Amino acid sequence: MSTWVVQLLVVVIFALACGALALAGAGLYLYGRIHQQAFCGLLVGLFFVTNRLLPLTFGGEMLFLAALLIWAFALYRMGHTLLAALLLALATLTR
Repeated sequence: MSTWVVQLLVVVIFALACGALALAGAGLYLYGRIHQQAFCGLLVGLFFVTNRLLPLTFGGEMLFLAALLIWAFALYRMGHTLLAALLLALATLTR
């Protein structure tokens, strides 16, 4: 494999991990807001995103899996059970 392909893969994987991290933080905030605890949801989302150990998982599937699970819980609590079931099925396939 040439070096530009490897560099491109690294950039894509890093972008996916950053996106999953941002979506997980937003999902935690939304979950707290659903339960009338917006400030607690904001704190949990910020603590999750700023955790110093999370960059160690970049390149793996755990951030993507966590984002899928968090959004499935939030969608279930909002009453969107079909979307929640689809995200949980995707999380099962991811793992």
